[in-house]
Amino acid sequence: MMPSRHPFRAGVLVLAAVLSAWGVSGCAGYRLGSVGGKNIQGITSIYIPMVHNLTLEPQMESPTTTAIIRAFDQDGTLKTAASDASDAELTVTIVGVNKQQLQTEYLDVSATTQVKIVIAAQVTCINRRTGKKIVDGVTVEGANSYFINRDQVEAERQALPVAEQDLAKHIVALIVEGW
Repeated sequence: MMPSRHPFRAGVLVLAAVLSAWGVSGCAGYRLGSVGGKNIQGITSIYIPMVHNLTLEPQMESPTTTAIIRAFDQDGTLKTAASDASDAELTVTIVGVNKQQLQTEYLDVSATTQVKIVIAAQVTCINRRTGKKIVDGVTVEGANSYFINRDQVEAERQALPVAEQDLAKHIVALIVEGW
């Protein structure tokens, strides 16, 4: 008598079902349709005017604006555009540049060896098509830490652009992802 092939078929069907379930579960975080938060649906371009600086830290406007534009270009969800050709407008105002002591000398607690620089900015983004504010006055921070060796001014000068890039990354996430 010949053995039945039904157990083999049943095993193949079970294996196919398991692999299908596994493949579908890997896509659980994905969604169909356009990318981005619900507030930017229908928006494809954004205008980023020069950042305003309300702090005493000089010459932050241009490098921070450039960092934000680069961050949007790198993300790719929204393209940066001129004022008259954009669907949304982003206004960024730097409201604080703070330095925090992270680490002191081993034998001298009054001497700082590591500092964290934090840039705080208020962000407002307006949907030009509807006139609604996508984001209204939300405070976003970017930070970087640096070690003070011999030249504190030079160490801070090198750390500031990295903090601006971190700020730009958080601004893009706020607008594009909605949080």
